[in-house]
Amino acid sequence: MNSRPSSMVIGVLLMVGAVFVAPVQAQCILANPSFEILDAGAPIFSGWNQFGVVGSTSPLVHGEHAAKVTGPNSGGWNVSAFWQSHDAVPGEQFDITGHFLIPSLAPLAGGSLAIVNVEWHDAGGMIDYQSFDIADAGTPTDEEYEFSFTSSPAPAGTIRIHLLVGVLQEPGTAQPTVIYDRVHSTSPVRTMGSR
Repeated sequence: MNSRPSSMVIGVLLMVGAVFVAPVQAQCILANPSFEILDAGAPIFSGWNQFGVVGSTSPLVHGEHAAKVTGPNSGGWNVSAFWQSHDAVPGEQFDITGHFLIPSLAPLAGGSLAIVNVEWHDAGGMIDYQSFDIADAGTPTDEEYEFSFTSSPAPAGTIRIHLLVGVLQEPGTAQPTVIYDRVHSTSPVRTMGSR
């Protein structure tokens, strides 16, 4: 009798082992991350809340729709944005990615900025936030850009975050527009099938 395992048994054991050590992929936490599902009225996109001057436009990188965010032109420093809320725990960090474009017909000017905010909330409201300036007046127009960053750890007391994609308009400047598409938020503690 042969005491050495057959090559078939070794092959099966290697495949089974590979399943258990394969990297776990994080799942996008956002609903409708590509802005493809329109809502009837307000909000414009299913799963997304909004404020300021916002709309839908032709796609930037994916599908049939993208999110169009225009400065509110309210006379002071102000923001227009789409945002989405999801649960979080203290210490949790989020990897945020997405695509954007600044059209040449409505560029960022002066101190106006394209921004992505991560806002941490407890039961009483916002307790802190982190703002990422992804483009300014020096950013070339009519070019697709990708952003990618990791948030700071959520502070003590956090029960949810708001992820916001928007435009901050400086008073006295022309209304800028930023187009967003394929915005994703993932967390290493949330893998496929968890939470």
